[in-house]
Amino acid sequence: MKAQVSVEFLIVIGVMMVLLLPVIVYAFSVLNFENQIRIDISKSQTALDRISNTVDSVGSAGTGSALYTDIFVSKVQNVRIENANQGEIIFTLLTSDGTTSMYRITQYNLTNSDNSLENIKTGNYRLLINATNSTHVDISMP
Repeated sequence: MKAQVSVEFLIVIGVMMVLLLPVIVYAFSVLNFENQIRIDISKSQTALDRISNTVDSVGSAGTGSALYTDIFVSKVQNVRIENANQGEIIFTLLTSDGTTSMYRITQYNLTNSDNSLENIKTGNYRLLINATNSTHVDISMP
């Protein structure tokens, strides 16, 4: 009698595990996907911070100064520069929710003399940031 109860208990536990396993796998896959989106956004924010900080440093050093900076971006759909009174670097990311834009404002007006920022998508890039005069900084890929 005890053996029958033990076998029935094991069967019930086994059936419950078989029924719960797809739910657990689905929950982990959703969490992994959401974390990957957060990681991609974080990498792009780090790249934007690195570019804007380097632009401000080079601009502060004056005309003729230049620095290289290496960035890694993920799932970038578009990179553009806008100038009003200051420069603005804008990344547009492709996420599961559609597109997400993020930007950083610099102290200097920006140019992209070789239009290389249009080619940035996903991957590692080396940028040359060069102060062309006291109010403008150029960003290009060497």
